[in-house]
Amino acid sequence: MRPHFTDTQRSGDGAPRPALRLPAAGRVRSAKPGGERADSGRSALRAEITAFYDGFGQPEALRATVRAAALYVPLTGGDRLATFRFRGIDWVCGFTSLEEYARFMVARAQRSGTEIRPGVEYRYHTLYGWRLLDYAESRDELTGLTVDISGTAPMAFPPEQAIVEGKKHDG
Repeated sequence: MRPHFTDTQRSGDGAPRPALRLPAAGRVRSAKPGGERADSGRSALRAEITAFYDGFGQPEALRATVRAAALYVPLTGGDRLATFRFRGIDWVCGFTSLEEYARFMVARAQRSGTEIRPGVEYRYHTLYGWRLLDYAESRDELTGLTVDISGTAPMAFPPEQAIVEGKKHDG
C-alpha cells in the first residue's frame, strides 16, 4: 500500500473522486484512468509562466491567468487550507498538476528528513486562484501564493500589502 492524494471534493453523485498514488520513485499515477479533471485554466497559467521565464511575460496577464486557474491546494489534517511559513511570510501553495503537488510533498519530506509514508493520505482541494489570492489578502498575517514551488518553473505572488506598504517581516 502506498500513500495517495485524496481530493476532498466529491463528484456530483457524492462518491469520492479517484485518489492518486505516489510510488517510491516520486511519480504520480492516477488510480483510475482520467483521474485528473479537466484543465480549468492550468495550461494557460503554465504557458503564461513559461512566457515570463522566456522574458515575454506580462505581469497583468500573469495575475489574470492565475486568478482564472483552478489549482490543487494542500489541506491540513483538519481539512483547512495549508500555509507554509518562510522568512516571516505565510505562503499558500497551489499546483497546476497532481504531479507538481507530489514533487512538492517529496521535496518537503526530503528537506525535513522524513519519508513519504505508506498509507498516509495527502489531501488537497481544487480552488480557483482568485479565491486563494483573496484569502491571502484577507489574512492578518502577510500571506502570498506560490505556484508549482518545487517544479522547474516556480512562480510566487508575494503579499501585495508587503510590497505597497514596505512592511518588514521577521526572518
